Amino acid sequence: MSTANSRRLTGSIILFIAAILFSTYHLCISILGAGKLSPFKSSDLSLLYDSSIVFGLIGIGYLIYSEIMEYNNSEKQDER
Repeated sequence: MSTANSRRLTGSIILFIAAILFSTYHLCISILGAGKLSPFKSSDLSLLYDSSIVFGLIGIGYLIYSEIMEYNNSEKQDER
């Protein structure tokens, strides 16, 4: 497996973790907030929401980085 493919796989796994965290946040809000007037104002789960956003940004950044590295490697091979 090449380095670019392993970076893409790692970025995809990080995005998958972010999706799980994000869906867990909304599931917990729907369970804990049932019957409340403002269920999204719970500060107990803000860390879960923030971590899902951070993981999502890291995953997207990692995928972009792997594509840039792959592009640079292909440019170097074309020069030869």
